[in-house]
Amino acid sequence: SAVVPVETNSPAWRLLPLVTGVAVCDALQARGVDSLRLRWPNDVLVGERKLAGLLIDQFQPGRAVVGIGVNVTNHPEACDPDLKGHVARLADLLTPAPPLATLAAEILTALKALWLPVQAGDLAGLLPRLDVLWALPRRVMLDLDGAALTGEFAGVDAAGRLQLRDADGHIQAFEPQAVRRLRDLP
Repeated sequence: SAVVPVETNSPAWRLLPLVTGVAVCDALQARGVDSLRLRWPNDVLVGERKLAGLLIDQFQPGRAVVGIGVNVTNHPEACDPDLKGHVARLADLLTPAPPLATLAAEILTALKALWLPVQAGDLAGLLPRLDVLWALPRRVMLDLDGAALTGEFAGVDAAGRLQLRDADGHIQAFEPQAVRRLRDLP
């Protein structure tokens, strides 16, 4: 976990989960992990299997706690057999798996390098990278807390909102907190 300075409901606040996902991908790509992609709003995948998850919370104004969980040597499917074939771990992708302290330092360094420009309002280096890591275009179903919408995930706009293109080509934008779950469709 890391404590990150950010004002609640600021544009930077809405982008923090996305910045964190890119930072995790940067650190893992630097170690040689390929086929990384993001799944809205807080998963890092290798192909179709989940490698890492992100959780961001704010316990006091002006600071967010960014929790980053990476499957390194653990066996999530041992606790939940339904996860078999749906998770990945670094020990299967890198030999040897990096020490946890080293991996944490690399991820936090990448997060800081990305966060400082975003916090200053500079998104030029972030948005194009997000679209690549989303592996666009991709058909998805959005769960909007009970209401379901399907369409093509069309990337992230400058405000950090998910863009969904419907069958007629119209794009709707959704705030991160409005999307309860995104599921990839075949």
